[in-house]
Amino acid sequence: MSTTTKERIGTWRDASPVRKWRLKNGLSLSDAAVLLGVSLTAITKWESGVNMPAESRFEQLAATMKFGSASTLRNAWGRWIESHPTS
Repeated sequence: MSTTTKERIGTWRDASPVRKWRLKNGLSLSDAAVLLGVSLTAITKWESGVNMPAESRFEQLAATMKFGSASTLRNAWGRWIESHPTS
């Protein structure tokens, strides 16, 4: 049984670095936005792959998310975006 494009996109969205961090820590979208110091809209767009954080945000995001270095987070984010199933 093959997966549909909608299922592949859903699986891809679940692999978002921010979404994985947020769910692992039991945070709502609103809670994550407050902790990261951004708007709810920003979190939603980051999780759906519509936008990426500004380059200047990666250091703070990596520290808050306990992701390691900013470059590690940036690279993970880039790989995630590039793996979009409809690319």
